[in-house]
Amino acid sequence: MNNPLVQLDPGLFVWTILTFLLLLTVLAKFAWKPLLKMLKDREELIRSSLEDAEKAKEKLERLNAEGEAIINQARSEAQSMKLWMLLKNKPRKLPVKLKNRLTLRKIKP
Repeated sequence: MNNPLVQLDPGLFVWTILTFLLLLTVLAKFAWKPLLKMLKDREELIRSSLEDAEKAKEKLERLNAEGEAIINQARSEAQSMKLWMLLKNKPRKLPVKLKNRLTLRKIKP
């Protein structure tokens, strides 16, 4: 076994450690800070995107609630108009229950 790759050479061992330490020092000085800055910027971007998404979700829920309220109000007004037209055209044919309902809604026959 005279293979030089398998044999332990103290000089090569020292040079390998020195090269590794030099590379580690250079990377720590020039690459580590930009990498940390890039990671922090990305974290801030993700955080702000999540906050924007939450705000958009709340706005959408509020708009849906407002839309439902408008639709319900329109249905109520349409029902009142329908009852008013029935009352106006044929007031004697309306049942008593319906007349009471109309008076509760303050619609004059």
